[in-house]
Amino acid sequence: MTAKRCVTGLQRGLALAALVMCWAALHCGAASANEYHVFSCEDPYTGESAPVDDWGYDQFTNGYGDGAGADCSSGGGSISAWMDGAVTHGFAEGGAATFTAPDGETISAFTLWRYEAVGPSVPYATPEDTIAYDPGNVSIDDCAQCAPRGDPQDRLSSANEVGATGLTGVTQIQARALCGGGPGSGNVCQTSNVENGNSAEIDIYAADITLNDPTVPAVANVSGPLVSGATLSGDASISFTATDSGGPGVYSGTISVDGKPVVDQILDTNGGACQSLGVTHDGLRSFNDPQPCKPQVSATLTLNTSTLPAGAHNVLVSVDDASGNSTTAWDGTITTTLPPHVPNGAPPCEQADLSLAVNGKSGRAVIRYGHRATVTGVLRCGTAPIASATIVMGGGGLGTTLVSAPDGTFSYSVPNGPSRTLTFSYRAFSDDPSPSASARALISVLPRIRLAISPRSTFNGGTITWRGRVQGGPYPPGGVTLLVEVKEGRRWLPFDEIVARKGRFTYRYTFLRTTQPTSYRFRVALPANGAGGYDYRPGGGSSTITVHVS
Repeated sequence: MTAKRCVTGLQRGLALAALVMCWAALHCGAASANEYHVFSCEDPYTGESAPVDDWGYDQFTNGYGDGAGADCSSGGGSISAWMDGAVTHGFAEGGAATFTAPDGETISAFTLWRYEAVGPSVPYATPEDTIAYDPGNVSIDDCAQCAPRGDPQDRLSSANEVGATGLTGVTQIQARALCGGGPGSGNVCQTSNVENGNSAEIDIYAADITLNDPTVPAVANVSGPLVSGATLSGDASISFTATDSGGPGVYSGTISVDGKPVVDQILDTNGGACQSLGVTHDGLRSFNDPQPCKPQVSATLTLNTSTLPAGAHNVLVSVDDASGNSTTAWDGTITTTLPPHVPNGAPPCEQADLSLAVNGKSGRAVIRYGHRATVTGVLRCGTAPIASATIVMGGGGLGTTLVSAPDGTFSYSVPNGPSRTLTFSYRAFSDDPSPSASARALISVLPRIRLAISPRSTFNGGTITWRGRVQGGPYPPGGVTLLVEVKEGRRWLPFDEIVARKGRFTYRYTFLRTTQPTSYRFRVALPANGAGGYDYRPGGGSSTITVHVS
């Protein structure tokens, strides 16, 4: 966008005079095959609430009401440590919240989004907030005799971020609100109220912790037609027991044929906990639980050999855990023959008709991120339904098989994610070279863009700060381009561009040519042609924020 267009878009006197862009700096080291992310209190990429099961809380006083705890279950809330402001405190009194890595694992990096406030000090007695990691009690953030740190109105603001990377041997992260100073001095931290009646308080809104897992899963009891040595045709399965003792649990199994993955399946979702959230961009899996998957799983994987040319093929079956550590379950050679002429459905029909609806609309739907899309279909032969037929679905990184009901219907609930085109196909007989019927479902997803601007009232020469978040990943490595817009009459006019890194953005604007009281309406939005590498539909934008300039 040229400077000329920027000024033209603000004909009532709003002009771009000063621009400062900054983006959140999350840790972003090279992905390791034995690492994974775990979130606490709030998923910093989607805003969804996350459990705090692996945090512990300590009180270092004689019952003044100091301590630590968490209230994150309803979205919002925080993991907190505090020092009661109604009473005086001696050295080291207060509270602490501690995250402890699962046994056998270590913390290799972390980012916390926090807010801190402390009261006044006297000689040798100072209310203090500290974030440190152990072993070594290495402090990365100390707030003593400091102004409040962070922005409680914008929980995931880059101003709230603290963290560390490249850690080895670290097993704990601790946030403390204590009376600092010197032991035995006789001085005490004075009563004060700087936050919620406390003289020191630290609130952690969200945590992204990278755990390092050195364990490798083990596989036993391998059996099934795939490994029998017989000539194979059609489906051939392999069964086994996989164990991940002392690690985050067994995640997925993969069948590769002639060096190419053909089957990739989560072996047990553990009620949804053992399913990567897929929101980080560094190649690592992400979960809301440090131990998301079951330590032992009995599983069966099935290979459809009908899709392979007749002859010999090398097959590698592998199993990995939640952190990506992989082990070989079976490595061998199979021999396949041409598939039999097996009918599909009752009755099988080579002139079948397959129709689709998405959320009740024919073939396509537009939804907002976080809303669900359900694809329903009907498979018919003329006017007669085809029952018990296998329908294959693929596209957009998804794949599964469905079976039609007696009335020919089937349905598929699409997981949260970007815009996708899904193809559903039916073959009347197993050896048909192409589908007898197919149809596509188009799901267009609008991202959810949150925006906050402060202050809402300013003056000519004043600066406002825009902070926000684009909910809906994955995000392209180069970020998501957004237009900064002002409303002129009935039209939204862009006057600048910003880039949301890892879904978050910060932008500053200074008014220099508003010489009379004026109210402006601002928003940010995706460009009309979308953002490169970001598979979400343009349309709409963030909430509208009104700023008055006097």
